[in-house]
Amino acid sequence: MEKRSINPKRLQWCLDHYELSLKELAEEADIGLPTLEKAAAGEKALSHKQLCRLAGSCEMQRAFLTRSQDPNGEEILTPQLRDAKACLPPHSFDMLRLITRVERCQDSYADVVDDLRWEEMLQVDGMPRFRDNGDFAANATAVRQWLGIEGGEDFDALRRLVEDRNIMVFLSQRYKGRWRVPEEENVAKFKGFMLDYASLPVLFVTKHRDRECQAFAMMHGLAHLIMHKGSKVEDAETLSFFPKEASREEEEANMLASYILLPDGAVEEIQAQDFERLKPEEIKERLRPICAKHCVSAAAVLARLHRADKVPVGTCQTYEEWAARQPFDSTGFKPRDPVEERLHVFGHRYVRTIVSAVRSKVLTTYKGMVHLEASFNTYEKLEKWADAFRL
Repeated sequence: MEKRSINPKRLQWCLDHYELSLKELAEEADIGLPTLEKAAAGEKALSHKQLCRLAGSCEMQRAFLTRSQDPNGEEILTPQLRDAKACLPPHSFDMLRLITRVERCQDSYADVVDDLRWEEMLQVDGMPRFRDNGDFAANATAVRQWLGIEGGEDFDALRRLVEDRNIMVFLSQRYKGRWRVPEEENVAKFKGFMLDYASLPVLFVTKHRDRECQAFAMMHGLAHLIMHKGSKVEDAETLSFFPKEASREEEEANMLASYILLPDGAVEEIQAQDFERLKPEEIKERLRPICAKHCVSAAAVLARLHRADKVPVGTCQTYEEWAARQPFDSTGFKPRDPVEERLHVFGHRYVRTIVSAVRSKVLTTYKGMVHLEASFNTYEKLEKWADAFRL
């Protein structure tokens, strides 16, 4: 079997970028360390399958590793990826790889849209701009009008409204797979990220216990996209209304997100006189109807009640601390139907666009399958779903 060589400097760039040792990368790519050591020395040591696994482990194309030119980090890393990487703790290999994967997906999707000549689907038109970021009520009204929020939408409906504004929304898997959020200690509280592109910006939202919390996290990312420059990585602290370390930008994003989902009129109707005496689980149950109606997290509702002088700050903090301790065990969670899973991860618009590109001969069926990470059988089912969606 023919063996292949790689550019040792490009391999070293990947090791430096991900802060990995050669041994760690060998284990990740399921390649024997002696074999990878030979490849790192410039020898023809890798089979085709090993080269594919190595490139996949680095979230790079095979050609990246085999090019003769020296790597240039300034050319390889986009400003968005550099911003996101700067937000991560050291040695966040899986997390950085996930962000890189999303960026590659965004880039290839943008090429498909461009090849379809659907230029109107590349730009975020009409995004509200604010004179005063602190005028949350007025700003939220502008965002609701821009998105077309009428009230009563669930997470899926809100996600589609955001996607209709040419903002890509990815959602993580709950079971083991390429799109599951890593669970190492240093990223255990990771909640998502935002990549701030001029065309097709990206929101990545992690799977939460409650879809209302997912909706809040999505709107938090959207608020950053509207108000602040640069890509962001979110964790439990940045999504907290009462964090240990205050941040003006995070406070603005949290408050705008809460106002987008929960107008002032809804807050005025909530009877909260006895909340100070209730346990956190009792508060959550009491707020369940309002949370479901507006697809907003209980923590966001409490923060708004505090802002309206209806509950003390201690009640909000106690609830946030209790909520953070609640387990979210996804072990034993069975993967959903493969069609539903791709719609879950990539979103409706992404899937419909890829199917349209195949039918327009912009992509081959095989390329469409690659974009959707789908088998031929699953791709055919996605085509049928797209047909039914148009009816």
